[in-house]
Amino acid sequence: MSDRGGAGPTDQPETKPWPKPVRYTLLILLISLVGVGAVYLLYSRGILPIAGPFVAMFLGPLFVWLGLLWRRRRLVRRSRDLVPDLQRLEAQLDQERQLPATARSSAASDVALEQAAEIVRLSGQRLAWGQELTAAEALVELADHTGAQWQPGAPLTVELRRIADRARPLITLGRKDRDPGH
Repeated sequence: MSDRGGAGPTDQPETKPWPKPVRYTLLILLISLVGVGAVYLLYSRGILPIAGPFVAMFLGPLFVWLGLLWRRRRLVRRSRDLVPDLQRLEAQLDQERQLPATARSSAASDVALEQAAEIVRLSGQRLAWGQELTAAEALVELADHTGAQWQPGAPLTVELRRIADRARPLITLGRKDRDPGH
């Protein structure tokens, strides 16, 4: 008798499914190829008077899908470029917190520096988790909040404002990625 569904070891390696974007791209590409081939055959037989609109019907979804993939990839690339800056800023916030309150160039309190460090740390985690929009919005809000309370010319404030300026395009891209119709 054979053991079906047993938990024993097998000689076959475990197979993983391809990622969704790859599967969808291949499916849309296959549909496009079959559709364009059918339009070509119908046009060559004289059944279709024009082929252009029908070819566009089959190729349109492919180009829309590739555009969405490109936009998502750009969002991920820009957020990945922001992570080292956040790590550096978190270290600067910790160094500033170690200084006595009178020696701080930012003139920020311990509580404000702790809150800023926590927001920066959480933003870095959110970027790693793929929550780019939430992370970028938190960084911009932090920069706006601290810019009004901390010393404007302090190196820490300037660095935070620079990071927020780099995060602003992520908000735009994140909103477009979340709502692709706009």
